[in-house]
Amino acid sequence: MGGGFPDKIQLKNLNVSLEDYFKLISEFKKFKLKIILEPGRCLVSDSFDLITKVNVVKNKNSENYAIIDVGINLLSKISMSQYKFEKIEGKSEGEKKHYILAGPLLFGNDVLGKFIGILKEGDIIKITNVGAYCYNLAWEISYKKPRVFIE
Repeated sequence: MGGGFPDKIQLKNLNVSLEDYFKLISEFKKFKLKIILEPGRCLVSDSFDLITKVNVVKNKNSENYAIIDVGINLLSKISMSQYKFEKIEGKSEGEKKHYILAGPLLFGNDVLGKFIGILKEGDIIKITNVGAYCYNLAWEISYKKPRVFIE
């Protein structure tokens, strides 16, 4: 069975658990089939982090945007991911705001998620759940794929 199991964030949003999936799959026992499952994001979404930098912060139509140096070229929407963002470097003075995090590709759909906090140009952000599918689905349009460092 392809497609894999959702990660923790998707399970929470769907209001289901892995046990719910297994109960549903167990109903296939009556057909005496050999069932092979793809674990997918459930196992590997948290296996890699992607470090990115805030290039530009701007306000448009009363919304705050932070343009970061990765976009849908590296974080494919095909993977159905809902990315988690953490600020790891930069000053945090001022009032927290809601930001739309967008990539540098200038495509209307190059929006990766939202962040609540204080962002300034040059801040470093860690995206903590990019382990599944992101690197192999990445395409090199305008930017090369990032290097992978294993610690």
